[in-house]
Amino acid sequence: GIPGIFFAPFCGAMSDAEEQQVAGDVTPASPSGPSLKLVSYKLDPYFQRAALLLNLRQIEYQVEFVDLAHKPEGFDRISPLGKVPILEITDEEGTVHSLWEPHAIMEFLDSLRSPGFLLENPLKRAKDSMYIELLNSMGPELWNFIGQPNPENKRAIRADLDKKLALLESRVVGPFFHGSSLNMLDLAAAPFLVTLKLLSSFDQ
Repeated sequence: GIPGIFFAPFCGAMSDAEEQQVAGDVTPASPSGPSLKLVSYKLDPYFQRAALLLNLRQIEYQVEFVDLAHKPEGFDRISPLGKVPILEITDEEGTVHSLWEPHAIMEFLDSLRSPGFLLENPLKRAKDSMYIELLNSMGPELWNFIGQPNPENKRAIRADLDKKLALLESRVVGPFFHGSSLNMLDLAAAPFLVTLKLLSSFDQ
C-alpha cells in the first residue's frame, strides 16, 4: 500500500482553502510589480509550490499549461534545458525574463513581499534547504513505489520513504515546521504531503 506515515500536524492544520491553493485553484488579488506567468503542467510539484506562494501572498499571475510531449513553438527559447516550471517575468520596460530552476523561482517570488517565507537566520535557512532537497527526492521515489512491480524493491522503497518521512516529521514544531507560521520548507512540503494524503485515502 501507499506509505501511511505523513505529517498529521501539518495536514491537519491545512484548511480546504489552503489545499486548493496548493493546486493553484485560488485566484489571487492584483499586485504591484512585474507581470508574472508560470509555465508548467498541472501535476508539477514545483509549479504547485510557486503557485502556493503566489496565492498566499495574493500576487497576481498567469498560468500556461503545456504538454511536454508536444512542446509549443519557442519553448526552448524560454527554457533552454527543456525544464519546467518556468517563470516568465515582464518588467516595467516590457522586457521578458525567464527563470527555469525551481530554487531560483521560489527565491525570486519570495523577494516580492516582505517579510518573506525564507528564514532570516542563515543556519536555520541552510537546514531548511537541506530538507527541501530531501523532499525533492521523495516525489519521484513515491511514484516509483506506486508503479514498482517487484515486491522486494517495493519494500525497500517503502522503508526508505518511511525513514525520510520520520526524519522530516521530527522537524515539525507544530502545527508547521517552525511553529504557527508558514515558511519555505512548509511550502516545499505541501504538494508532496497533499499528494500522499490523497493517495493514502484511496489505499484505505
